[in-house]
Amino acid sequence: MKTSEAGRKLIQQFEGCRLQAYRDCVGVLTIGYGHTGDVAAGQVITQQRADELMVKDLERFERGVERCVTVPLTQEQFDALVSFSYNLGTGSLQKSTLLRKLNGKDYQGAAQEFVKWNKAGGKVLAGLTRRREAEKAMFLSGKTTAVPKEEKEFETVTITAEVLNIRKGAGVGYPIVGKLQKGMTCTVEKRKNPQEVWGKLTDREGYICMKYTRS
Repeated sequence: MKTSEAGRKLIQQFEGCRLQAYRDCVGVLTIGYGHTGDVAAGQVITQQRADELMVKDLERFERGVERCVTVPLTQEQFDALVSFSYNLGTGSLQKSTLLRKLNGKDYQGAAQEFVKWNKAGGKVLAGLTRRREAEKAMFLSGKTTAVPKEEKEFETVTITAEVLNIRKGAGVGYPIVGKLQKGMTCTVEKRKNPQEVWGKLTDREGYICMKYTRS
């Protein structure tokens, strides 16, 4: 799924857009629509660059929500979860009671968990309280019939090569982003065609060559 226009507007409303690097409420260097990670003190960007960074960040958090959630979602529920992750990180979603209740199909219980995430640096912030309330309202505003999420099957494999490269994409032309050692196990998305050579990892970004694994 992709974030809707309403979801993007919600994120933009609460993130705001600043074209010069600044430190957020907990001291993290930030620029554009809440972009972090590769920001330098004093950095200045254009509005176009801020928009581009937001698109990339949204894609990352959309993938994170897709990986974490195992139940059907409405568009509004998906948007609310992407906004939550955009602000707090996918790691916060992964370890949350919100996700546990959601994956247990307790949608109402999950909705009530949003408002508990309104602190930064141990202090309740009015801006975070308003954002969590807005996300909760969006989560609850969807149709009662959820849009089915594509069901995915997985398989656990053992590495048979001495060292197996993890590549950014499905092919040897993609850069290496990690390595697995012989005897290690990992989980990949089950291939529709068993003859497909590349398998997509489920616990991290990247692909491995399935010729060097066994089920």
